[in-house]
Amino acid sequence: MSYLDQIKTLPLPTAENGGTNQQPFVTLPTLRDAQSLRGTDIRLRLLPDFATNPASLAPFTHHFHGVVSAATGKFTAITCPPACPVCQHGREEWYRTNKRPAWSHQMEHLVNAYVLDNPIDPAQNHTVKVLKFRQQIKAILDEALTGRDATEIGRRLFFLDDGGRTFVIHAERKGDWPVYDRSFIDTATRSKLDVADLSRADMEAIYAQSRPLADIFPPATPEEAETWYNTHVLGQGLPADPPDAPMPF
Repeated sequence: MSYLDQIKTLPLPTAENGGTNQQPFVTLPTLRDAQSLRGTDIRLRLLPDFATNPASLAPFTHHFHGVVSAATGKFTAITCPPACPVCQHGREEWYRTNKRPAWSHQMEHLVNAYVLDNPIDPAQNHTVKVLKFRQQIKAILDEALTGRDATEIGRRLFFLDDGGRTFVIHAERKGDWPVYDRSFIDTATRSKLDVADLSRADMEAIYAQSRPLADIFPPATPEEAETWYNTHVLGQGLPADPPDAPMPF
């Protein structure tokens, strides 16, 4: 069975199952880019994760903690293990102070994507990358995959043929930041033009490049997570300050 035929048999995700190495990600505008951003469209076709989640089209969710380290002064992050002790410390801190700690649990989502056009990084055009995204883009994809548009669009987001639909990340500036809440699913007519030059063999070769998303950020062990918390959040185990030098007189 071809990859395209396989996608047509996969169930759409539901509300119940939706679910730092050098892997290349789709380049999105940075804070620096936002200073001159006037509206930029990045055009993608999404690809299933055949390795990690062969029975679903749901994006992969990455659970992690991040903080500016008390040990190094640089940002550091760790992927949650099952029964994550850092999550437990975060809940305890929240209950104690009624404030969400800076290092508390966070989520981001991953999906494979074939880049049709990326004006931020044209070298990515016609390559397979991983789209890493948060709530603004997730809300739009959720509507297409599990909401009122699921019947019309749904799995068509994952078709590379002329029956598929192109996902357009519309990036614009809001204050000093790039925002993506006006991203959209393009029309069937314009989407068809995006893949007019792709043969069936091209499509199968693109699908074959889909990455196992669970391997990009492998989870830590509970012991590693506890050590991370003690070192980077609490600053334990730091070398003691050197004694003051004696006065020269």
